[in-house]
Amino acid sequence: PKVRVIWQVLLVGGLGLWLGQLISLGMFAGWARHGLPWSQGSGLLILGAMALLVPWTTRRQLYCHHACPHGAAQELLGGFRRLHWRLPASWHSLLGKLPVITLGMAFLGALLWPRWSPNQIEPFDAWILGAAVAVPLVLAVVGLLSSIFIPQAYCKYGCPTGALLKFVRSNNQLETWSRRDYAALGLLCVGALIVFGRPLVTPAEATAAEGLPITEMHGGAFGTTWTVKIRGTGFAADLLKRDIESEVNRIESSLSHWRKTSVTSDFNQLESTQPMGINQELAKLVAFTQKLSEATDGAYDITVAPLVSAWGYGPAGSNLPSPSPEKISQLLRQVGWEKLTLDLPALTLRKSDERLSLDLGSVLQGYADDRIAALLHQQGHHDFLIEVGGELLASGSWHVGIEDPFNPRGLLEKVVLKDQALSPSGLYRAKRLAEGKSISLGPPP
Repeated sequence: PKVRVIWQVLLVGGLGLWLGQLISLGMFAGWARHGLPWSQGSGLLILGAMALLVPWTTRRQLYCHHACPHGAAQELLGGFRRLHWRLPASWHSLLGKLPVITLGMAFLGALLWPRWSPNQIEPFDAWILGAAVAVPLVLAVVGLLSSIFIPQAYCKYGCPTGALLKFVRSNNQLETWSRRDYAALGLLCVGALIVFGRPLVTPAEATAAEGLPITEMHGGAFGTTWTVKIRGTGFAADLLKRDIESEVNRIESSLSHWRKTSVTSDFNQLESTQPMGINQELAKLVAFTQKLSEATDGAYDITVAPLVSAWGYGPAGSNLPSPSPEKISQLLRQVGWEKLTLDLPALTLRKSDERLSLDLGSVLQGYADDRIAALLHQQGHHDFLIEVGGELLASGSWHVGIEDPFNPRGLLEKVVLKDQALSPSGLYRAKRLAEGKSISLGPPP
């Protein structure tokens, strides 16, 4: 019917391409780990309620058949009946088991590797235009093209989210156990063994309930502060602090563009497009930032130094007028991560525009965390928390708070870090007044 076709087009264009709102295993895993997004994800909450609650009363899976943009796109592409293939019954039976198998593997994977996202094995992230990564994009394209020849191909033979939603749908009014119910029970038992068989991290463990004293050290670098907390005794704190200060100062002196003698400053001052020899440390950092720039389509860019400086956050100082639109347009022509050419084997760095300059401020504090951690491990410490300018790195279990930018005396959230890193630092402290207006660091690149 025409009405259904119109509805499917609206689903694909509106809920899919425009809003990118689709139910997925990654969404459910995120809710399980971090709670429901009441304030920011109301649309997805409504879809989730539709998918999980409606089947209990109607015996129909409303979301899959009437509200999924990916399913709607498949149905539209499957309208060419002359192109349809008929799969042998044996193939249909075999391929039909794949969604449940994938669901089980995703369930166990999410328990075994808490940082892994099931979004990596589903195509739904491809609907978020400009942010799709390789695997979801390939899955989306293959699934949609397959639906031209095999109606609803991905829904039938590839969708683990659909397999999950089938567990809340009954085919009849009599609630009898089926093989899928026994399979689900078995997965839940295995999951319970995984969860309860591993040591849990509790706030009590993270706050030195073991009775071990905490040694705290402080210092300054990168225009901000650093703090190191170490649990335990039996070490010379003064000597260790001296080693940490030495390492932090070495990083700042070698890599910060605020230091005129650093290799970064040497590169920024080079008015040439010829390759310049650099040290291995800078080469590795630039290689890392280039990967970030490529992964974000240039949203992350270490060549924004001229723009940052123009807003008063560079070595030139803060007593500068706000740049005009013409000035910003001019500076943008000097910016671009693709204008950098790194030769790792030869340890050289070249810029295609001699005005190009680097600002490594976005990675140096996290890099300092890594270097301090390596130093502490070398000296036999394995239970510590490092904070450099808001960038956190924990070895062992530590309870940390995320500051509320609108209420510096309050906390937005308390979390437990165990052998993890966290970057909750923001821009709300980096402010200055210009022409009567408060400006925060971070102009768009």
